[in-house]
Amino acid sequence: MASDNPASQDLWIFGYGSLIWRPAFKFVRSAPGYIQGYRRRFWQGSVDHRGVPGKPGRVVTLIEDAHPHGEHFCHCPTTSESKSESAPVICQPSRTYGVVFQVAAADREEVLSYLDFRESYGYCQAEVDVHLCSPPCCSDKPIAGHTVRALVYMATPDCEGYLGPETLANVAAQISTAKGPSGLNTEYLFNLAQSLNAIYAANRARREQQQQDPSSPAPDLLQCSEEFHQHDIGEDHFHISELDREVRKLVSAACSSASAKESAQSSSPRIDSVTSSSKSG
Repeated sequence: MASDNPASQDLWIFGYGSLIWRPAFKFVRSAPGYIQGYRRRFWQGSVDHRGVPGKPGRVVTLIEDAHPHGEHFCHCPTTSESKSESAPVICQPSRTYGVVFQVAAADREEVLSYLDFRESYGYCQAEVDVHLCSPPCCSDKPIAGHTVRALVYMATPDCEGYLGPETLANVAAQISTAKGPSGLNTEYLFNLAQSLNAIYAANRARREQQQQDPSSPAPDLLQCSEEFHQHDIGEDHFHISELDREVRKLVSAACSSASAKESAQSSSPRIDSVTSSSKSG
């Protein structure tokens, strides 16, 4: 019989930001997965990792569909039938993809202490149901229903450092110049985009395999209609990819400008030298 004492049980932690590529804590196994009813957005300020006081960076948090700031996340059917007055309007719940980690009960307190410190600026704990995209790696043990109850850290509008929604251009501009104790804000975005690309690519591969071989296992992530699949992964992927492209353009432009300025400055001494030599001759 399982113990009612949480401290004696393993802990599941859902990561949707830097925890995806840098968990930096002990865990038994991990697996890609998603939660429903939330969107990942760069709406939380960071003055302890990717920015400094007075010049905060932007990092991701989770915004509930039901929150006023989440109203525009509702994606409804776009077919002509669904647009008719007689057709019911059905909005799909949002999904956010990430990685879920299983922490042994023996390491529970140590890991929680570390994460409480790491996420101390504006983040609070919450519990969510994580739907696994595939069986956890490092283990062949199945999980009933492919769903686990996990701890997640998120920042809400009431939390310290919450910045809220902003245009893509303004968010990109802020990320492109911010830097903090943990490094460049751009590095955070680029690592997140790369990590999510890997998750989506693996999902596409599993989906194609299941379509070619219907007898192969089909995780929960694959058991959805094509329309929902494209809305679902597509929106999240599109948002991060679009921001990634915008920031890379800004960084490239800044590098080109700095290079041109450096080139102009390096040519000035040679001109002065020639002029000085001509006068002395």
